[in-house]
Amino acid sequence: MAFKRPFGEIGDDDNNGSRYLKRQQQQRHHQRLNPHGNSIAVMEQIEFLKEYVAAQMETSIQSIRQRAKLSQTRSFHLKFRSTLPPRLFTGNPIEADGEGDKHVKIVLLDSNSGDVVQHGPLSSIKIELVVLDGDFEAEGKEDWMEEEFSNKVLHERKGRRPLLVGDCVIPMTRGVATIYNVQVTDNSSWVRTKRFRLGARVANGVFVEAGIREAVSNPFEVKDRRGESYQKHSKPSLHDDVWRLNMIRKDGPYNRRLAENGIHTVKDFLRQYNINQSFLHKILRASNKSWEAIVKHATSCTLDDDQCFAYWCEAEGIGLLFNCVWMVIGVTFDGNWYQTPDKISKYQKVEKARQMASENPS
Repeated sequence: MAFKRPFGEIGDDDNNGSRYLKRQQQQRHHQRLNPHGNSIAVMEQIEFLKEYVAAQMETSIQSIRQRAKLSQTRSFHLKFRSTLPPRLFTGNPIEADGEGDKHVKIVLLDSNSGDVVQHGPLSSIKIELVVLDGDFEAEGKEDWMEEEFSNKVLHERKGRRPLLVGDCVIPMTRGVATIYNVQVTDNSSWVRTKRFRLGARVANGVFVEAGIREAVSNPFEVKDRRGESYQKHSKPSLHDDVWRLNMIRKDGPYNRRLAENGIHTVKDFLRQYNINQSFLHKILRASNKSWEAIVKHATSCTLDDDQCFAYWCEAEGIGLLFNCVWMVIGVTFDGNWYQTPDKISKYQKVEKARQMASENPS
């Protein structure tokens, strides 16, 4: 009796049957070479899927946790009340930018009212100062996770001193902490942004039931102290060397040309500027752009208003009053006193008297 062929084993078409037999032969050949090949491939795919699913679940869980934490905005937060200068030098005390009180202050604020917490246990907690990477973008954020802050804390490079030294743990008084003696010991050139930030958080070992958000300062650059002697001053003083002005390099061509004409300080520069601007420009031989930058920086300094000079021009019957850099700040003639010399009708006479005074500055 003839047995029927199982369905689908070999088709009625000889070509289909040939292809099927060929595939069977290839599979048997492959299995002889690697009898566990198919099993290994399947197991690898299963392991990959397991890892992928686990990673996706972990990401989702972390996202949910983060949203949950941020939805519960911390009730209090620390804040830098002072702005730090854009550039600091290693070993120098950290001070506030601008004029006035140089002490950097940090306050504890109620996140709801915005008021300083002046009473209660929180008003006298201890805070810890740390150095942060300059790329920590705190501006515009209502809150962040504690892990975000901690991950941006920087530590000293191998073989170096602690990055921050001095009184780095500070007690608050009526919700205010003041930095008195803290220095950065290393420059900021080794981080990607080339800048640091200063951070403040509740000190280790201090238990606070209420959540307190950390404080983050503005970014700043730190240079090695040996470069401080060549540092330009953002607001020069009258007694600064003239090379402290923008665009004038120490011992550079501008510096030498000015020195050759008796101009050594910012005060000397401004006096010559007020006497004869065109002559000063000719001395420098600077481009218009450089000239404008130098003059803008020089004229930003604070003048000693207590020092004034008077000059009486007998020929013109005009009296002039100069400030400490020989700028005319007052004129008297015909029994009248003027504080805006360029607005009076006899301005040409005033200018002539000023030129005569500049030739006899003593």
